[in-house]
Amino acid sequence: GKSTLMNLVGCLDVPSGGEYTLENRSVNKLTSNELADIRNTKIGFVFQFHHLLPEFTALENVMMPALIHRLSRGEARDRARGLLDIVGLARAISWIENEDARGLELLEAIYPETGDAYRIGISGPPGAGKSTLLRLIALIERPTSGQVIVDNQNTRRVRRRKIPKYRREIGMVFQDYAVFPHKSVAGNVAFGLQTRKVKRAEIERRVQQALTLVHLDGLGDRMPHQLSGGQQQRVAIARALANKPEIILMDEPASALDPISTGKIEETIEELKKEYTIVIVTHNMQQAARISDYSMFMYLGELVEYDKTKDMFTNPRDRRTEE
Repeated sequence: GKSTLMNLVGCLDVPSGGEYTLENRSVNKLTSNELADIRNTKIGFVFQFHHLLPEFTALENVMMPALIHRLSRGEARDRARGLLDIVGLARAISWIENEDARGLELLEAIYPETGDAYRIGISGPPGAGKSTLLRLIALIERPTSGQVIVDNQNTRRVRRRKIPKYRREIGMVFQDYAVFPHKSVAGNVAFGLQTRKVKRAEIERRVQQALTLVHLDGLGDRMPHQLSGGQQQRVAIARALANKPEIILMDEPASALDPISTGKIEETIEELKKEYTIVIVTHNMQQAARISDYSMFMYLGELVEYDKTKDMFTNPRDRRTEE
């Protein structure tokens, strides 16, 4: 019951019997908005898993709560630098990266034949460079050579102060959800908008719209631990959608899910294809065949083959793809 007790103290759960008071207020009688306000302003959470956003630096991760509370970016940065210094991480301003990440020496610019929204499936064995490719597109990493062109923009020329604006055009969905346990479903989806100080009415509209797109209507007040793994992943997708990106990058979004939840994620991807270009990494070749319009096969950091999915799977040009 240790974690349950922490959930009650942190207002993540409300007791079904008895009464819990915080600052002389009965938690049982508080509305969901009042509970969210307590979680955001009165309680600090440190969980078993770090729940950092991989697309942001250590400094930016620490800054975000202050930005949500309407501090200026300069004030939030100064506060975050001070806190990092306290915990001995004053120099931790670099990207939060996978320890196994390997730089790709060369990337070719690839343009599908259609200008409409489409889905590109990136498949290949572990260590092929699939996730590294996504991080390069999202500017979590920079290429050591060659070019990454996104919407006619060379990412190597994007200055550091322009990176947040660049990343707003790209939605990122990770394998491990990266959903905040102390925020409600709606709070998770609204997070990026709050850091950008979007008006409350617009946030509420976009959150509802995003939840509708991923079929989570009516679940905005629930906490992540009350959801299935598949539902939590759809919360992560909704959070990406709320920022109205041009491209959505998905890194193994269904690898940790059961077959039923995987099917629902694939249905969501199929529906989103009508409006968004989606680049999805998967080690599952059958899944790549089901959900992508174009397919890319990578091996040991090399782009081996790229073609329409039907053509690549029925008539691969490279022996390594066929094998």
